[in-house]
Amino acid sequence: MNFKQKARASQQIQISPLRDCPQHIPTLSKIWHDALGEAWGEDYTASRMEQILSEQLNADQIPIAITAVLDDEPIGMCCIRASEDIKPYIVPCLGALCVRPELRNNGVGAALVRAAIKINQEIGFSRLYLFTVDMTISKWYEQFGFYSLGIKEWEDGSSSVMMECNTAG
Repeated sequence: MNFKQKARASQQIQISPLRDCPQHIPTLSKIWHDALGEAWGEDYTASRMEQILSEQLNADQIPIAITAVLDDEPIGMCCIRASEDIKPYIVPCLGALCVRPELRNNGVGAALVRAAIKINQEIGFSRLYLFTVDMTISKWYEQFGFYSLGIKEWEDGSSSVMMECNTAG
């Protein structure tokens, strides 16, 4: 049975802070790098991403990485952190949402976003922000309560959507 079949057949997908399973950092950094590293530039090597993840082993303060694990195999992740690279005063930000390609469109990303919203609320934040360069995915985030704050045009000609979600109970 392949991963996709397992994900559909299994209710065993565990969502938890990376602090609870730091042994998965190397695999998660590879998943993250394969999904987003090239778009983020040459400074974001797999080893750099591994270093970033090892600095996100919190459970009750940012930065915090959240993992999705199926049968003890990491299959996805996201992070809640400050947006130091883009706008340092936008805190906290949802970022680095990635799922193994063969398991996309099976609810793993949605489970990670819901967990991030819940954790964000539990640690005392009433808002959660995100930036995405994929203009088509902003509609997907709307199902979780995110709404667009606008489009940012960058010096290199690229653009990103900034979104916000009210996470207050």
